[in-house]
Amino acid sequence: MPEIDHTPPPPPEPARPITADRLLALEIEQRKRFGGERVGTGCEVLDELFGSASGGDGLERGIVIGVSCEGREGEGVLISLHLLASILLPHLSTTQRNATPITKATIIDTTGSFPLSLLARILKSRILLSRSATSRQNVETANYRPVHDENSDAPNVEEVQRCLEMVAVSRVFDIEGLWEVLGEIGRAHVPVPVPAEHEGSSPPWESNTPELKSKSPQILDSDEDEEEVLETEMKQPVDIEKSENHDCEEGIEIVIVDNMTHIINELFGRKEKNDAHNILTSLSCALHSVTRAQNILTILHNTTTPSTSSSFNPSKSANTTQTAKSIFEGNTIKPSLGAIFSQLVELHIFISRIPKMRRDAEVLYGEDENEDGMGAGMQDGVGYCFVAEILKDECPNLPLDLNANGRDTPSVKQIKKKFAAREQKWVPLELVLEGGEGIGFKAAFMKNGNMRSMGLER
Repeated sequence: MPEIDHTPPPPPEPARPITADRLLALEIEQRKRFGGERVGTGCEVLDELFGSASGGDGLERGIVIGVSCEGREGEGVLISLHLLASILLPHLSTTQRNATPITKATIIDTTGSFPLSLLARILKSRILLSRSATSRQNVETANYRPVHDENSDAPNVEEVQRCLEMVAVSRVFDIEGLWEVLGEIGRAHVPVPVPAEHEGSSPPWESNTPELKSKSPQILDSDEDEEEVLETEMKQPVDIEKSENHDCEEGIEIVIVDNMTHIINELFGRKEKNDAHNILTSLSCALHSVTRAQNILTILHNTTTPSTSSSFNPSKSANTTQTAKSIFEGNTIKPSLGAIFSQLVELHIFISRIPKMRRDAEVLYGEDENEDGMGAGMQDGVGYCFVAEILKDECPNLPLDLNANGRDTPSVKQIKKKFAAREQKWVPLELVLEGGEGIGFKAAFMKNGNMRSMGLER
């Protein structure tokens, strides 16, 4: 009978430390490779709000954004749909009409009711707006030449169809399905690892690694199988490194999860609290890794819940936990999930409805002449507007133009802002209506013929 060696195997060799200068160099190379492209929202004041920290207009790529708003198929998704349209429309001029469509966007629908019809209307509106601006410019430059019948709607329908062909919709109803979709996005453009030429001086991320094998989806038979698969996937994080020669224009550019509330509530309904928090921590790491490495704009939708109290109590608010909240004390709603959702995002946008003018607030919150002296809370005759405010801003603010010594150039110093510079900034908005339905936002106030934004210089 052969002898069994009970000697324990030697402990694994610890990973070599990575120096801070190497990490900074990798971060700078990542930013230079992708450039400083920003994505517009279709609203000038919103672009000004989001670009106030970097001197640009619109949202930067490579970050995870959270949008908390009341309303499912209205203002709650308008910002996301316009960001999606801003990414899809430029590809109409760079791709051939009869070419095979390339997926540029992934929508993860957790309820099965994502408003695709609203997306089509927004795409058509943006196409018409772009053509109107082009025609106006051609007339001003005496270079106007009609290409097609302006009364015909066929070209618009064709271009909307081409945009929709670049959008993939995945219906997911639990955390396992979301993890699987993220894995597919992370494996979409994984290069074949190349052995390091200088093993002694190579950093850990350049060492030999086994080739990734794509896994075919399996049909799980029980809840135990689902738990085993989930634990296995968490222990094997998605490899999302990209080669230097890889074109960042290929592949997914935007991911929209609508919405996280259903998935997180479902997770806490069947898992222990500690296990659920551990799963969400791993999910957050995967989201940020895939988003940063592939320069994807990731948007997570969140719902709202009624506020416990609309009155301001300094002693009570001082003892509450440090969770993001609206700067307007009279706001009657707050983001759902609290700190659980906040840990998943780098930029948290909160959209709420408040009285538009001072007289509207006085009518709504003013006291009546009753004996109890309580406010009447009249709703008739009260005008409202929407407010978009930034509750959290932890986006990386690393300049792109750094010299060999790692110091800022003079041009970068002029636009460089401090970390979290956009927090507590806000703008008032109104809906742009078309056929009685909101298809976008515009500035709520006008001043001297120009759009007026408020709260940008806090």
